[in-house]
Amino acid sequence: MDNNKLNKSCFCLGKSYNLFPVSKECIKFLKEAKHVIVGVSGGSDSMALLYYLLSLTKNDNKLGFNFKIIVAHVNHLLRGEESFRDENFVRKVCEELGLTLEVLRENIKEKSKKFKRGIEETARLIRYDFFSKLSKKYSNSLIATAHTLTDAIETMFLNLTRGSGLNGICSIPELNGNIIRPLINLTKKDTENYCKFNNINYVYDSSNGSLKYKRNLVRHKILPILKDINSEYEQAFKRTFTLLKEDLKCLEFFAKEQLEKSKISNNVYNLNILKKIPNALLSRCIRTIVSNFLKESSECSNFISEYSQIKLILNYIKIGHGTITITKNTYIKILNDKLIIFKIENDYKKNEKSNFSVPVANLLTHPPNEFIIKVISLTDFKKNYDFCIFSKNILDYDLIPKESVFRSRSTGDVVSLPFRNIKKTVKKFFNEEKVPVCKRHNLALIASGNNVLWIESFGAFGDYFVRENVTNRVLFIERRRKIYSEFTG
Repeated sequence: MDNNKLNKSCFCLGKSYNLFPVSKECIKFLKEAKHVIVGVSGGSDSMALLYYLLSLTKNDNKLGFNFKIIVAHVNHLLRGEESFRDENFVRKVCEELGLTLEVLRENIKEKSKKFKRGIEETARLIRYDFFSKLSKKYSNSLIATAHTLTDAIETMFLNLTRGSGLNGICSIPELNGNIIRPLINLTKKDTENYCKFNNINYVYDSSNGSLKYKRNLVRHKILPILKDINSEYEQAFKRTFTLLKEDLKCLEFFAKEQLEKSKISNNVYNLNILKKIPNALLSRCIRTIVSNFLKESSECSNFISEYSQIKLILNYIKIGHGTITITKNTYIKILNDKLIIFKIENDYKKNEKSNFSVPVANLLTHPPNEFIIKVISLTDFKKNYDFCIFSKNILDYDLIPKESVFRSRSTGDVVSLPFRNIKKTVKKFFNEEKVPVCKRHNLALIASGNNVLWIESFGAFGDYFVRENVTNRVLFIERRRKIYSEFTG
């Protein structure tokens, strides 16, 4: 394919496929951008997007678009030679069109094992991290992805299976920060027709036919049934998305209004006002508080609060007290009729050891100042704490040997892995868990001799973990977090 052929196929647009139904907001963003980073896999969707954006920059700039296209391709190394075929295809297209190309090669299988996530989710995280880094490299840039209406419908079903709320049902937004999705109102068939009509070549990803991926199960099993019910189901879903997004805007508007009323100062909110807000709005207020704080502190700007965290915070607001960890260094504290979100530096100072030792028998009467320690029934624990979040803070109190000690790590300490007849040294365990050396001696543990029963941040070992219908009382241990006086005054 030579330059003339590429240019001809790109700009001789037919009447049926001359303009995509792109929103005014999306067009406005494109007109203001200096660079547009386009995610291009080589498939029909991304190739249609690439040529469409390229067409906007031509016609002697009469349309008012002056951005430069940066093509971004991620080789996931999942399909052997086919993965490199796709990369080479995109390279050739960029060379012939004179476009800047940025390529990332990443072993997604290895990354998914490391992150303990599915391959599809890991690939998505890797892609967006790559796009985000490129957007910082190229000034005044947008990230354009080729998601279509068909993708949005598939994503909605996947979100439903995870127990999603309204945000998840609304699926993929057309605009999200500096990310735009110009093809979100088009179907997969539309992009294929666009490529066919304009003589645009593309490659086919053979993994799209594999039913081992959840998205493909939706694509090949569920969507054909919907088409049997209503041949125009995609347009029906488009109307549904439009209506639901209007509802979502309304809820977000009222949530923002209530949040402003409750704000006392930066990162401090009036608990009495928050308590009066309906949960549908309050959960959105909490997500806004968290996302705004993380963006301001340049930490995890794309972090999404989990349902279990939101549920726990709602419960703490109701009872009027409680602390929850949002990220490694970010916390929400509820006390003195205030909700406070704050960040503290690591509890552990590099190369500084903290030596302490207290007999477990004395823990309740003489607890170390840094820790909150109490014994409560398993029933009361489950009433007042989210078990999933605080399961690592407890062990079976009635099984702890009398001579046990609450202390820092010692030479010769060993752990027995629950449900497995395996013993290993604490040092080896920390190595496997990749615990930084500077933190290891500061982690608290409970041990009988050198037999470790519990380690801070990891939970109970051996037979000392909490079991339903077996455990009566739990020993609860939580490290105190320092909160500045201006928050608590």
